[in-house]
Amino acid sequence: MSEKDKEYTIHLDSLLKTYSVKDITNLFTEIDKRLISLHNKSAEDFLQLNNSYKNIYHQSNHISDNIAIICNTANIDKNNSLYQIISNLYEKLKVQFEVLDYRIIVISDQLEKLSNHIRHIFFPIKSYSQNLMSLNYLIANLRVSLSYNDKSENENLESIYKESEKLIESIKIITDNITNSFNQLNKIAKSSQKRIKDLSGLNEMSLDSLLSEIQSSIELIDKKNEDNKTLIPSIKNKIGKLENSNTEIIKKLQYQDIIKQKMEHIQNTHKDLISELVEFNVTDLEKDKLNEQVKCFLRIRDISGLQAAQLIQANHEYQSAIEVIIDNFILIGDNLQDI
Repeated sequence: MSEKDKEYTIHLDSLLKTYSVKDITNLFTEIDKRLISLHNKSAEDFLQLNNSYKNIYHQSNHISDNIAIICNTANIDKNNSLYQIISNLYEKLKVQFEVLDYRIIVISDQLEKLSNHIRHIFFPIKSYSQNLMSLNYLIANLRVSLSYNDKSENENLESIYKESEKLIESIKIITDNITNSFNQLNKIAKSSQKRIKDLSGLNEMSLDSLLSEIQSSIELIDKKNEDNKTLIPSIKNKIGKLENSNTEIIKKLQYQDIIKQKMEHIQNTHKDLISELVEFNVTDLEKDKLNEQVKCFLRIRDISGLQAAQLIQANHEYQSAIEVIIDNFILIGDNLQDI
């Protein structure tokens, strides 16, 4: 070996001994420990986030399902159909109520006419009854006047008088019964007329109230239909945002596997480099061996720089994933509150 080669070898050997294979191995081992610690910590964070998300996911799904039912119930087309049905029923009911009012008025008028007819009939009957009484007095006077006539004739007349009195009494009983019946009928007519008027007043109040409530219901349905035209699309939009937030959270929760893969790749690279380093004999000063060892060290330097950049990027993505998950948690809460 020439002096020049010896000097080069000594220089390389000095360079290689700045960091021994053991030092580099220890550094890799320490880095691996920290990677494991970092992985465990991130796994714990993601596990907690995953558990929290499961609870939020079930609750938001439950709310979304209920909202879907409400939106289906509040379907504008269905409500329009219901609105038309109720409106048609309202118009038909209104017509029926008008017919009922008309019939009540007709019945009341007929009862009024009946009462007037009874009153008009009552006077002739009363006059007829008075005429019977007058006839009875006349017969009595005639009886007294003719009592001085022949006895046989008086007997014949007496028989006629008695028959006349019986007939007059029978007619009087009949006229009295007719008078009483007409009085009762008149009372019934007046009572029925009063009840009809009272019923008409009550019906008018009740029916007006019912029609007013139906009209209010129709107006309310119409207003809700108008509100639903803007409300339902807004709710569906928020449901869409909930689904987007859920999708984003699921994607970011899966990032834990990506972090794990990156760390495992770095650890496997360390194992390969350590295995390669141990093959070098520090006491071996042959030029080829030294050159190989230098190349190995340079490769370690380059790989370490690349891994450092990868870890920085992984850490940045990890922090970004956590922030995205938390932001979407907040968005889910805000959207659920708005709904």
